[in-house]
Amino acid sequence: MNGSLSHSGNASPRRMAANLLYNLLKEYSPTGMEERAVKKLVEWGEENGLKAWVESAGSGFLAPPDTREVRILLAGHIDAVEGWIDPGWQEGKVWGRGAVDAKGPLASMSVGLLLVAMNNPSCPVALAGLAGEEGDSRGARRLVRERLVPPFVIIGEPSGGNRVVVGYRGGFHVEVVCMGRGGHSSTPHLGDSALDKAIILIDNIKKSYPSISLDEPSIAVTGLEARDAWNVLPRKAIVRLDVRVPPGWTNKSVAQNIDNLAKSYDCVTAFSGGVESIRVSLNTPVPRSISRSLLRMNVKPRPVVKRGTSDRNILGHYALSISAYGPGDPIMAHSTMEVISEEELSLAAEVYKRSIIELCSLDTGGSSIILSELQ
Repeated sequence: MNGSLSHSGNASPRRMAANLLYNLLKEYSPTGMEERAVKKLVEWGEENGLKAWVESAGSGFLAPPDTREVRILLAGHIDAVEGWIDPGWQEGKVWGRGAVDAKGPLASMSVGLLLVAMNNPSCPVALAGLAGEEGDSRGARRLVRERLVPPFVIIGEPSGGNRVVVGYRGGFHVEVVCMGRGGHSSTPHLGDSALDKAIILIDNIKKSYPSISLDEPSIAVTGLEARDAWNVLPRKAIVRLDVRVPPGWTNKSVAQNIDNLAKSYDCVTAFSGGVESIRVSLNTPVPRSISRSLLRMNVKPRPVVKRGTSDRNILGHYALSISAYGPGDPIMAHSTMEVISEEELSLAAEVYKRSIIELCSLDTGGSSIILSELQ
């Protein structure tokens, strides 16, 4: 650490966020391979006079130099889905794998934290570039396991810059195995094809869950395996389902429905990766602070529930107040067209800064996390 807080090279917050994002994008960091990107984040923090470290789950953390406790956590994630996209930065736009989901929000959060540290060094805030969000969420799960979730949490996820995320759907994975006797392909009407059972099951699942309304569960078929010899009816078929469950439903109830459908075709199910849905009131400290910050910047906030899941589903059940916000169009997430503008990054950095300052002034009844425990 250089011992003093400053903007890198006296750059504007807008340019700082874009430059940090571009440098993060140059490091390929799919889940499980975050080390180089985490190192970049930590180096940036040290260059700007912040405390910066890597903790046991592989997440990168930043905090103001005099911080001893944490009541506010900016929780972004530093991993991205697989698939390299050559990063670029020109004409006020930055692109590359993870630019939207979610290195863009992480870069804006980092600059917002630095701005707070420079002007309000006593604010008990820290930032986490969490590892594993696109996979096992090991960074977030470590915080929960070791009881290190502070009272106020802002999740850094793309929300379009003007949307305050008050809810996320939950979800889980299902593997369905169907078996059949097989038979000769010349007489399929006399055989027993596991693949036919799987196809009929998929059709009935789609009819039961058309996956159109945000208020109803959605089920996507993400894998189908079944193959024997060309002239043999398949004796085994495996179907993989990705299930998303909105607030108001439980994972258990949807899983039971799927299991009942599967059993009617003599198929068996195995469930994994479950997180429950979450929804909070807009009139609670974190979403309220984000909304007020947007309004003060003449941007009308819009509360939304997102169709996917995030580390918020894991952390949200342990925080006093939580919400998600960030720059970038969420439609671009996981696509080959992840691009974000300097203007979006700058707006979000200012929103994060203002939200943190408002949350600093709120009483949490003495509840906080000792900074050293995060290390």
